[in-house]
Amino acid sequence: MVANLRNKFWFVVLSCICRFIFATTFIVSGALKSIDPWGTILAIESYLATYNLAAPDWLVSVAAIGLGATELILGCLLIFGAYIRITSVISVVVMVLFSVVTLLSATVLPIEDCGCFGALIPLTPWQSFAKNMVLLPMTICFWYHYRKEQVFENWKKDLFILIIFSVAAFVLGIYSYLHLPVFDATPYRTGVNIAEEMERSRTAPSRDEVVLVYRNRHTDELHEFSVDDTTWQNDSIWVWVETRVEESAQTPTLLEFYVGDAEGDKTMLLLSKPKLYMLFMESSNYDDDIRAAFETVEQYAKINGGEVIYVTPENLDAVECAYPCYNMDPKTMKTILRAEYGLVELENGVIVGKYNYRDIPY
Repeated sequence: MVANLRNKFWFVVLSCICRFIFATTFIVSGALKSIDPWGTILAIESYLATYNLAAPDWLVSVAAIGLGATELILGCLLIFGAYIRITSVISVVVMVLFSVVTLLSATVLPIEDCGCFGALIPLTPWQSFAKNMVLLPMTICFWYHYRKEQVFENWKKDLFILIIFSVAAFVLGIYSYLHLPVFDATPYRTGVNIAEEMERSRTAPSRDEVVLVYRNRHTDELHEFSVDDTTWQNDSIWVWVETRVEESAQTPTLLEFYVGDAEGDKTMLLLSKPKLYMLFMESSNYDDDIRAAFETVEQYAKINGGEVIYVTPENLDAVECAYPCYNMDPKTMKTILRAEYGLVELENGVIVGKYNYRDIPY
């Protein structure tokens, strides 16, 4: 019976549905990572820090681009049924690995955001683990159905599909890495008034959630209710056990925006400038192309008005700069501008432009 299961009509349909859902999920996940590889870089760095590991910056960048491209390619191959026997096995292995990692991230090695769908769709590790627990049985289902397929039966068509989507996926990832994401999912989008959003974050009411815990009189099982759920008011069924307050609010990213120097915090002073050109530099040791792009901004500011400052995570005493230079946390810098070097243009604290140094329009 089990041997004939893969040939039954209902199982064939179920396998196709599972393959389509899994492939679509990976296409979305891979595309979101590929259009924002710097967000994936931050997620990988967070994982490395949690596991007390270190890796060269170039390797983290390659891994970020490769991860997004691999997920996108795998999803596309599954959609078109290319190398279906191999890709179904890879899908099972990947989902087992992802399930283990997300479970560890939710328990013994906690991480706030797993980075599974990039910055556009943030998921907690528990949410990601739940997603994986849904996808894993799907991969087993379509793997079992395709496990006896011929690997190279349509190798020319499969190879063509592999090449096309591999080129497209890596071009998308590399382009987004060298420039800026097509979609800006960060809190620092163009048009955001940083000062106003920081104040709103500070004064926002608490989002703590009150949880009511009751025990079922008949089954002795515990059940949690929100305050708005009135089911617990039936005394014949439910007995109160405890009331718990869960902190659901996390510190907003905008509150992490800090610009300062040896004299202290200069954040609000700089956000009040009518026109401010913030040149982001990961390191003061940069090449001639970056230097030329920054000098173009300096000349533009002289002619059109505005103040130029440099922002870096380096020790200011070791930085030689003809313009005022300030410190900012490196993670915050990459959250604001998905690049190591570039320009953020502000008007009275409002972001009016963000550019990788390669794309500065002046």
